[in-house]
Formats: sequence, C-alpha cells, structure tokens
Amino acid sequence: MVAQRRKEICIRKVVGASVARVTVLLSLDFVKLVGIAFLIAFPVAYYLTYNWLQYYPYRTELHWHIFATGGFTAL
Repeated sequence: MVAQRRKEICIRKVVGASVARVTVLLSLDFVKLVGIAFLIAFPVAYYLTYNWLQYYPYRTELHWHIFATGGFTAL
C-alpha cells in the first residue's frame, strides 16, 4: 500500500505532515477492515460458542470482554 501511495505520502511530507499523521493515514484503511470483520464475527462467534457450551454438564459464563480482547489483539 505504501508503494501505491508513494507520491501522495511524498507530497504530504513536503507540505509538512508529521510521520505520525502519515502512519495514521496509512493504517486507517486496515483498522476499518478489522473493525468491520470484528462486528461481523462477534455475534456469530458468540452464538456458536454459546450453543457449543450447552452440551457440557458443567457450564461457564460467556463474557463480552473475552471477544473484545480477541478483536483488540487482532487489531
């Protein structure tokens, strides 16, 4: 992606953009895709895991923060 947007990055650096701003610009598309994937995968994973755990005699609670930690780790 950096190779494709090299000219844009060069122009932004010449105009005065900081390295942090360019990094945010480049990683924003990736963050959006991971966020959308998390929003799709969270309900599906919760439903499947909840149903799978119902077959065991000793049940445990499912908490949302388990899935949030997985999404944050993927990000």
